[in-house]
Amino acid sequence: MSALSARLSVGFSWIGHTLMHIVSALYLTLVLALEKDWQIPYDQLIRLWTLGALLIGLGAPLAGWLADRWSNAKMMAVFFVLTGIGAIIASQAGDTESLWIGLAVLGLGASIYHPVGMAW
Repeated sequence: MSALSARLSVGFSWIGHTLMHIVSALYLTLVLALEKDWQIPYDQLIRLWTLGALLIGLGAPLAGWLADRWSNAKMMAVFFVLTGIGAIIASQAGDTESLWIGLAVLGLGASIYHPVGMAW
């Protein structure tokens, strides 16, 4: 691996780690505004993140297994794509079902980072 390639890997890994933690925690803050805008109780909005949070934990072993058999770099690409798609779906959601789907996709994407990105 060349020096440039190594620096790029570290850079993308750093960006991925930052992105994973920001997007997985951001919703817990945004709920405060959604509660007022959507007129939905706080506890119901928090429940929408339950599947996404669960998928972060449940998807991690599968992500590590896939990275070992396929490719760390390609799994990192999947991480960025899935996390981005989930964030876009969640940001454009106009109802709780769409938000739930977006958060679930975001959680599944975020599950990839730690087993793959830390070893990359």
